[in-house]
Amino acid sequence: DYLAQQAIFKFEMTEDKLTVLNEVISKFETVLESSTNHVYQNYLAYILIDFNINVSKGVTLVKKALKEEPNNLAYIDTLAWGEYKLKNCKEAYIQMKKVVDEVGIDDEEIKLHWEQIQECKE
Repeated sequence: DYLAQQAIFKFEMTEDKLTVLNEVISKFETVLESSTNHVYQNYLAYILIDFNINVSKGVTLVKKALKEEPNNLAYIDTLAWGEYKLKNCKEAYIQMKKVVDEVGIDDEEIKLHWEQIQECKE
């Protein structure tokens, strides 16, 4: 847990995320070798997806997290973003609509994801 918390803190506190990506990913991968913590699975998934590092692996990780927390809107957003990046537009739309229907689009990141997913063409 300490290693994962350290990775989260480092990532969140660093302005230029690219400078710490490899270190943060490495720490999460080490943690997830012996942990099935859904928070850490989703956190790493989002990084892998958002930075186009390994979108498929990110989608696999977030699906594991969703088995533990199937109604977690942050995880659903991560899945939708991953499906969008994989050009699975229909699935991305279905997942993102759940988030938007629940919380709206006041959040800047949710709004960005929603707009881009709506423009997605398979």
